[in-house]
Amino acid sequence: MVLAFLLLIPVLVDIVSRPSFRSLAFRNISRRKGEAVLVILGGLLGTAIITAAFIVGDTIDASFRDSARTNLGPADVALRSTDPAKIDAVEQALRAAPPPGVDGTIRLLSTPAVAATTAASARVAEPHAALVEADFDAARRFGADPAITGFADAGATPSGEEAVINDKLAASLGVRTGDRIELFAYGASRTFTVRTVVPEIGLAGYAAVRELTFSPVPPRSVFVAPGTIASMASGT
Repeated sequence: MVLAFLLLIPVLVDIVSRPSFRSLAFRNISRRKGEAVLVILGGLLGTAIITAAFIVGDTIDASFRDSARTNLGPADVALRSTDPAKIDAVEQALRAAPPPGVDGTIRLLSTPAVAATTAASARVAEPHAALVEADFDAARRFGADPAITGFADAGATPSGEEAVINDKLAASLGVRTGDRIELFAYGASRTFTVRTVVPEIGLAGYAAVRELTFSPVPPRSVFVAPGTIASMASGT
C-alpha cells in the first residue's frame, strides 16, 4: 500500500504543477474512451490476479503450518516400521540410548481402515480413516502440556468395543458420543460404540499411515482397545 502511494506521487505532482500535461492527459482519455476503459480493466484484472496469488500462497503456507498443530503436536521425530514384531526391539533400543534432544517416546500402532455408520439406510462412509492403538495415559504425559496432545479430556484407554474418534471423523460421518460405527480393515469388519470425541490436534490427529497409503489428506483417527488391530488382522 505504501509502495503504491509512493509510485503515485510523481503523477500527482505532474497533475498539480503542469496544467498542460494534465489537459493533454484528460483530453486523450476523452477522445479514446474505449482504450481508456480497456486500460483500466486490464489494470483491475492484473491487480486481481496478483492479489489472488498472494491469498492462495498465504492460505497454503498457513495450512502447512497448522498441520504441525493438528497432526503432530508434541511429536518431533517419527520412527516407523511396517513389521509389528520389531516394535518392542525398536522401543527398547530407543529407551536404552535416546537420540540427542529426545526427552520421551510413545508407541502408536496404526493401520488404514474404512469407517462407516451403521444405519440400515443412507449409510455414510469415510475411506480415509485409521485404526490406532495408544496408551492414553502415556499420550497425556507426552510433551509439556496434555492440552496439545488432544487427549486431555479423553479419559482412559478404550477397552472392549469402545472407540474414541477425532472431531473431523465425527463430522464426516455425522456421529456423536454413544453412536455405533462399523470399521473395516484386513477384509474384516467390527462394530464399535463411540465413547468420546476428541479434537484433531496433536497425537489425537496423528496417524502414521498417511505416507504408507499416499493419502492426500491426513487419515481420521479411530482409537481402539489394545489388541484390536491384531485381532482383525488374524480374523479372530
